[in-house]
Amino acid sequence: MSYYETYTACIFQPILKWAYKRGDIAENLEKYLGIMDGCMHRFGEVAAPLKLFAFPEFFLQGFTTRHDVDMDYYRREILITLPGPESDALARKARELDVYIAGCALEHDPELPEYYFNCAFVISPSGEIVHKYRKAIPAIHAEMAMSPHDLMDRYMALYGKGKLETFFPVTETKIGRLGTFICMDGHFPEVTRALTFQGAEILLRPTAYPEPLVSPPMNTWEIQNRVRAHENIAYVIAPNTGGLITDELPADFTPGDSMIVDYKGIIQGRAPYPGETVVASEINLKALRARRQEPRRNFLAQIRSEMFDGLYDDEIYPANMFLQSPIKNRKEMSRRSPQPVIDGFFSSGRFLPP
Repeated sequence: MSYYETYTACIFQPILKWAYKRGDIAENLEKYLGIMDGCMHRFGEVAAPLKLFAFPEFFLQGFTTRHDVDMDYYRREILITLPGPESDALARKARELDVYIAGCALEHDPELPEYYFNCAFVISPSGEIVHKYRKAIPAIHAEMAMSPHDLMDRYMALYGKGKLETFFPVTETKIGRLGTFICMDGHFPEVTRALTFQGAEILLRPTAYPEPLVSPPMNTWEIQNRVRAHENIAYVIAPNTGGLITDELPADFTPGDSMIVDYKGIIQGRAPYPGETVVASEINLKALRARRQEPRRNFLAQIRSEMFDGLYDDEIYPANMFLQSPIKNRKEMSRRSPQPVIDGFFSSGRFLPP
């Protein structure tokens, strides 16, 4: 496939109005469609053509934590389908501007009506959804969205190919081989390694990353993005939410710091503050591919895989936990607790008590 040797990627860091009704989603969407027009006018004439817009996690819907919100409410007012009216509107804009649009939404799958997923997606310049990834490791303290792992047998029966291909898809495009990981996934190096070993070059990380993980002294957000880029010799494009319009959490609970990190782990573009803005940077795909040919510090080529045999032979967090009995409301979220796993770590001697 022919490809753009260099191009510009543009992150939008929004102040996000949480959606409680369908009309709120439409309002958010209309705003983003207009902003893409403005950004194309601003960045469209740069030397490296603007070819990618990237939006953060929940950019259309927010992530309400109200305990009176159950699955029926989610299906009626908040969840969308992919494809659906919202992605159709984004597809028209992708065709109009000749760009890829990457986003992330709370998705209802009619094939799995008892569940919903936190789904990253990419729309091509032809208006097609060419990539979908459902969050592997939801934040179980905050999200009702399911992981495919929570219903793995049923999910594999519906969509299964090889496990890596099913759970961690990689899509070849003219702007590189794209893989996606979402927010909490960034705490687990296995996720991006699974993507990279299928050829991913551009790692998109839509996020609503909260305090205190963004700001000093923790800086977890920056550390993860830079390390994931460095160890995988891949770009990390990481849009974060710049603020919230809701009465459920403080306005700066998600304080921005959206960034684009190159394949050496160097931040090329950044908005190190809360608020609404854009971050744009050149992506040099030709240079990345050349770097992956070098033997020195080629970490991917030096993995002693045999030494890690047995690391995951024993089940840790159980698969199929919600295959028979899906979560119906936020009051049931305690069922996701990893406490039995932690207790097992102590009883087996893997962990020691204080």
